[in-house]
Amino acid sequence: MKYTEIIDKYLDGEMTSQEEVAFEAQAKTDPELAQEIELHQLAIVGIQHGQSARSQEGKARVEALVEGVKAEQKPPRVKPLPPVIPMWRKLLPLAAMLLLIPAIYFITTSFSNPLKSKSIALTEHYQSTTMGGNNPNEPEKTTLLKGINDFEEKDFPTAIISFDQVIEKYPAQRSAALFLKADALYRQGKKADALQVLKSIRQEDDGTLYEEVQAIIEKME
Repeated sequence: MKYTEIIDKYLDGEMTSQEEVAFEAQAKTDPELAQEIELHQLAIVGIQHGQSARSQEGKARVEALVEGVKAEQKPPRVKPLPPVIPMWRKLLPLAAMLLLIPAIYFITTSFSNPLKSKSIALTEHYQSTTMGGNNPNEPEKTTLLKGINDFEEKDFPTAIISFDQVIEKYPAQRSAALFLKADALYRQGKKADALQVLKSIRQEDDGTLYEEVQAIIEKME
């Protein structure tokens, strides 16, 4: 054993007071020394009842030292487990973000779409007047109105089909159909296509609308 000699010296009372204090302090901080002291204690306990006074005294000294070491030793600190977070609370921020995406898209589109205000004016105009044309008795069923209805329902691909028919067959409503088609393309994220359609609106079709379109084109380019 590494510390046998020094332990024996301590048990025999051969240390000075300073040495004893240093030894006992070391026993409280040195696990290996503390273990050997306990082994000495077990050895002393195993000695028969007729042991010498030196052994009895050494046993008492070892027991006192062991008790002091144990008193100084602190139990290991157990790190508390992190709190358990329910799965629904973990998913709540993601669900909130998913719900916000359509709202953010709607707000962004509403405020950044340069065609919106004119499209509203055109749709209200044609919805409030009798167009005549191909169906004078039922204006709501005319091709342009059908496209406007699909446009307002946000069925933009279907609306564009109706607008293309108007552009081809009904010159009087050609400029309005072109403008609404451009807006339908823009709302689908096809800005370049929308710009190209706007540029096809002629001044002779509708001079007022043409001027408004030119201002919109400048904003989009």
